[in-house]
Amino acid sequence: MNERKMQFRLGVLVVAVVLILAIMVLLLGTPETFKQGYPLLVKFDNAGGVEMGTPVRNSGILIGRVSAIDLDEEGGAIVTVKMDEGRKLLDNQTFRVAFTSVLGDVQLDVVSEKTPKDIKTFVDADGKTILVGKPAIDPMVEISSLQAKLSQAIDVISVTGTHLDEFIVKTDKLLGRNETKIDKFFDDLNDTVQTVKTTFENFNEIVGDEKSRQDFKDALDGMPELVENSRAAILQMNKTFAAVDENLENLKGLTEPLGERGPALVANVDEGLANLKVLSARLTHLAGTIDNTEGSLGRLIHDDTLYRNLNQASKNIRDITVKLQPIISDARVISDRIARHPGSIIRDAMRPGSGTKGLPGELTLPQPHSTPMFQLHEPSQMFGPNSTSPAPCIGGRETSRRNY
Repeated sequence: MNERKMQFRLGVLVVAVVLILAIMVLLLGTPETFKQGYPLLVKFDNAGGVEMGTPVRNSGILIGRVSAIDLDEEGGAIVTVKMDEGRKLLDNQTFRVAFTSVLGDVQLDVVSEKTPKDIKTFVDADGKTILVGKPAIDPMVEISSLQAKLSQAIDVISVTGTHLDEFIVKTDKLLGRNETKIDKFFDDLNDTVQTVKTTFENFNEIVGDEKSRQDFKDALDGMPELVENSRAAILQMNKTFAAVDENLENLKGLTEPLGERGPALVANVDEGLANLKVLSARLTHLAGTIDNTEGSLGRLIHDDTLYRNLNQASKNIRDITVKLQPIISDARVISDRIARHPGSIIRDAMRPGSGTKGLPGELTLPQPHSTPMFQLHEPSQMFGPNSTSPAPCIGGRETSRRNY
């Protein structure tokens, strides 16, 4: 019975210890083995100080830890970095071994290159892509480099001291040669200080005067009004400048089309001037032709004979016109008579006459004939028995019917 109690108590104690350990693990942090992430393989020529659990940081933020480290057959070390979930490495980023303290603590820092081409990678025999990391900066190398730089700085300081010594020597010589001028300079400076002192004393006397203080106060009281007037003047000037700017913009809008059509306008002006030049030359030639007495225009202007001939010709044309007026009147009467009585004209033309025109106004009577020129027949004689249309007979012959 006692043995069972002891076993029971021992079992309770073991369960309690396990629970306490589990609670402590949950409180103090999650083990790295339970974190989600993905591995990256990085090769270093020298991975001194790197071991499992070494932190990996980017800009000081923990993004993973080293989960494994092994030697490479070709030299160097292959470090397996387990990146936290959600943490990504850019194309131009790689890892560098960095010392975090003088005691030798290291970590892997993410460093960036200018372009992705500067990042080196290779594929191993298993087909895995391995990133080439950068080795740690050796403190001793840095100290050696610093020592060289310090030596250069000491040399520069030595040269600067030599130059400073030379400058002091030259300054001493310059002061020795110009001691009189320097004394005079300081005397003039003393006089200037005395003058300034006197000026301030006079100013104090002016300010100490009651009337001067009142005038100064009145001037200060008028300053706000002066400021307002100045402000109004500035505003007016701004408005004026704005109006000027607007006018300039309008003028720009007017001159831009002229500027765009400038070559065409110049070409038109040149063409107009050329035409004007040709016209002037022609007018000059015409004036020379008129002034020349040998030409037709010159003779017409300078020779009176041509003028008299033209005047005589115009008189002759006028006389002919006067003489043609009765003939035109008779022709008009005859044409009117023909239009009105064409049969009488034909009858008179066929009637024999005396052969004389006769006196004006004398009526010419018809002469008797044995046989009349126009013989009328009976209707039965004028139309045949089988005729369908009348055919007037003139002189015993059938003719086509025509109205006269």
